[in-house]
Amino acid sequence: MQSNPEITKKVPVCHSNQKIDDVKEYLFEKMSNFDTIDYIYVLTKSQVIKGVISIHELFKSPPDSLIRDHFITKIVKAHPDTDPEKIVHLALNNNIKSVPIVNEQNKFIGVIASDTILDILNKEGQEDFMHIEGIIPENIYNQQDVSIFKNFILRTPWIIVGLLGGLIAARIIANFESVLEKELILAAFIPLVAYVANAVGSQTQTLYIRALAMGQKISMWRYSIKQIFISFFIGVACWAVIGLTSLIVWNSSLLGVIVGFAVFCSILVATTFALLIPFLLTKFNKDPAIGSGPFTTIIQDMLSVLIYFLIATIFIL
Repeated sequence: MQSNPEITKKVPVCHSNQKIDDVKEYLFEKMSNFDTIDYIYVLTKSQVIKGVISIHELFKSPPDSLIRDHFITKIVKAHPDTDPEKIVHLALNNNIKSVPIVNEQNKFIGVIASDTILDILNKEGQEDFMHIEGIIPENIYNQQDVSIFKNFILRTPWIIVGLLGGLIAARIIANFESVLEKELILAAFIPLVAYVANAVGSQTQTLYIRALAMGQKISMWRYSIKQIFISFFIGVACWAVIGLTSLIVWNSSLLGVIVGFAVFCSILVATTFALLIPFLLTKFNKDPAIGSGPFTTIIQDMLSVLIYFLIATIFIL
């Protein structure tokens, strides 16, 4: 997670009893001193924020009217220690360009401007991607400053774990040699079963982690049921495509049933683990993005292969 974003104090402010025309004049006089003029913030004499008025609203209001007749009192605001991703979430969800920052007494400190919000959005997206892939350097934005040894230490453990997972998967396949001896064509579909399960699992996990990162309130039970239903329909669609293709290309309905059913089951299992692993990491106060991708992929690969050959065994032996 990156450090607290830059707060600028160079923004227009006014009092509720000022005239619209006076505030316009103030803007023209001080324009060059401001970092951003998306909004004018209405403060009390003690610097407590009362509301906000947009530039658009200011210039369409009658010149002789008062600010208090036009400003908005329902303010979206944050604190200096608010997580940067939550600030982005506030801006996007409320369709505002800048987010005002206040202290515990609701006194105005400054704002997070629109260009800073865009910068946070870009950097946090990169950081989440690196975490999900198991690449977790101290500063992902200056990779050239991270030594070869440091990169090796950070990345290798996940590769080793993945390697061990692959060896276990190979051992699982070896235990089903009798099935492959009867239907060698089944070996050709091992990558397909693993890929589809991983693809659906990765989609599910990325969406879930991103929702957590953006501060969305999630009912785990309802969210899981929804995602499982989505995966159920994806699995049915994949099963239909595999069954039709197997019938046309290989002239085998049995092959379509085995591979299709295996893909269907693997998708449901992959979805379950894609949600369960980051959920458990969150419960233990760990960043759900860190290493979730590699760890979940390893489990999905092993379970997909096991499911595939168990189903094949039932239908063939």
